[in-house]
Amino acid sequence: MTIPALTHHYTQHRNVAAFFAYTNTYIGSYYDSSAPKAGIQDRRWAAANSRVVLDEGERACAWLAVAAPEARGAAHYTFEAVFSRYQETPQPDNLRLSASGRSTVTAGAWAYLCRRDRERHTAPDPGADD
Repeated sequence: MTIPALTHHYTQHRNVAAFFAYTNTYIGSYYDSSAPKAGIQDRRWAAANSRVVLDEGERACAWLAVAAPEARGAAHYTFEAVFSRYQETPQPDNLRLSASGRSTVTAGAWAYLCRRDRERHTAPDPGADD
């Protein structure tokens, strides 16, 4: 049995192809002087492990939906603050990405896999232009 509202939510607000386009573009596009090969290694690993990359995106969305309370406009709930709290959670053992690679997956997931949850659970940055 299909639940129409849930089906609509996932078909209208979840874009796996866009998530992969984002992660394939930006994973590995960074340079860290303390680990100069990290970007290249992340890009290669992510290309060979797309299922694990998607699983991490799903995990980031699940955490956001449960662990981050509804935004009330306080600085504690800005995108950056909530994003930082998620990045501090333990990384799964099967995810072999640098911190930059993992943050790219999180940003892509929150933009393309669960945008509504991101909008509900993060407040606009008080200094951002609309």
